[in-house]
Amino acid sequence: MHGVQRADSSTVRASFALPLILVVDDVEDNRDLCALVLHGRGYTVRLAVDGADAVSQVRLHPPAVILMDLAMPTMDGFEAARQIRAMPALAEVRIIGVSAFTDSENVERALEAGCDEVLAKPLAPRVLLERVEANLRARTPRGARHGRMSA
Repeated sequence: MHGVQRADSSTVRASFALPLILVVDDVEDNRDLCALVLHGRGYTVRLAVDGADAVSQVRLHPPAVILMDLAMPTMDGFEAARQIRAMPALAEVRIIGVSAFTDSENVERALEAGCDEVLAKPLAPRVLLERVEANLRARTPRGARHGRMSA
């Protein structure tokens, strides 16, 4: 794909600096699609292949928003969100859980793990941009907000 490196932990840089977005998904096509949409809007995008990779990356490059697939091998998005929420320096990071399974039980698990909201896969580019931008506007310390499910 033009303009996006396909490395496991690649960075896509825009010509002007908008906030850093971390896209975490074990499916390369899902990562690439999100990166393409976000890069097209001018965001800097980092890619992670699973929850462990995400936890490692946020320590080095704290993002403003994380798009976190919830069902991944090695470390799932639920555990990754819990570990990220345990880092006081990342209290303002918004975590958007993403899953094909958005029944009330999975949504509640994601919110309890530290996600700010949950989006249903597949993600339409318009919805992806709307929710990322809404989460950027809503950045406040974790204790001052409530999560929810979005379509």
